[in-house]
Amino acid sequence: MAIARRWQEATAPASEPVTLATAKAHLRVEVADDDAVISALISAARLYLERRTGYWMCQRTAVMECNAFPLRGGDIVFPVRPIVSVQSVQYLPEGGSALVVLTANTDYRLVNSGTIVHRLRLPYGTSDWKITGLAEDAVRISFTAGAALAEQNMTQALLLLVGHWYENREAAVVGTISGPVAFTIDALAGMSAIGDIGL
Repeated sequence: MAIARRWQEATAPASEPVTLATAKAHLRVEVADDDAVISALISAARLYLERRTGYWMCQRTAVMECNAFPLRGGDIVFPVRPIVSVQSVQYLPEGGSALVVLTANTDYRLVNSGTIVHRLRLPYGTSDWKITGLAEDAVRISFTAGAALAEQNMTQALLLLVGHWYENREAAVVGTISGPVAFTIDALAGMSAIGDIGL
């Protein structure tokens, strides 16, 4: 059986990785007329870069659901990084009707140090995960992810994207990025991308 995975954010970031003042300084804007526009562009640029790279620029909580644990004791790979903590790992036992909570460091361990892709792994000496029932959400993982301080290349890419969108707001160019700007953003964001991953 193929392992299907889906996830969604549970909370919004408390703040953006770039302040309005920093963005305005980058744009050389001194008046407050466009503050709301610039703030919206900061959020949009962050989301664009995070979804493109898998690197979360600021912290918030999320929930990931899988239809089963990985086969043959494989790792559970997170779709984003950095993973700060795991609040809970729950699963629906075969024949059960309620989720059961697994115990950290006994049933699983978080591997998020020295690796590009963060993951849950079985403890040493354990060969396989629990057997789950048949459900799309047979495994439910609540976690916190995101950088306490975003990588500099990502904040620079964000500022470039905000600058491009701010200067090109006509309907004819919405969603487009000129060649040199796109190349620079790709180069900067690519340093933090985690690439294609799977369970």
